Amino acid sequence: MPKPTPLTPEQIAKLSPLVRDLVVALRDAGFETTDSGDGSNYAAGMECAVPFKMVAIVCRPSELATTADLLCAWVREHATEYGLPDWGAYQITAQYSPVDGIATVMLAELSSESLDQIEIITGVRPVGLC
Repeated sequence: MPKPTPLTPEQIAKLSPLVRDLVVALRDAGFETTDSGDGSNYAAGMECAVPFKMVAIVCRPSELATTADLLCAWVREHATEYGLPDWGAYQITAQYSPVDGIATVMLAELSSESLDQIEIITGVRPVGLC
């Protein structure tokens, strides 16, 4: 995985405060982050924002599974350091869009609604999925 271009101080300052250090650390670890948020822009009405903390990573389609595995390993090693236990529960998902050829891996906080549904179905409330 080639190391992404470092973010400028101006770019870092524009990141959502609750995920800023995580984004910088993921980029330092070689992940090409493309989007992130802490849910506050959704609450403020931003159309493309989501109501939870998340960081999206782009990769080559042929590296999708490997990137997801590497992110999972990184999260397991660094979760406490970057406040992931404070998220309550999180998941890593990987997806590929053949329409535009874009592969993304997303680290996202699970909402309480999602957690409720998983607990109803499985009888277990997940924490730290990956």
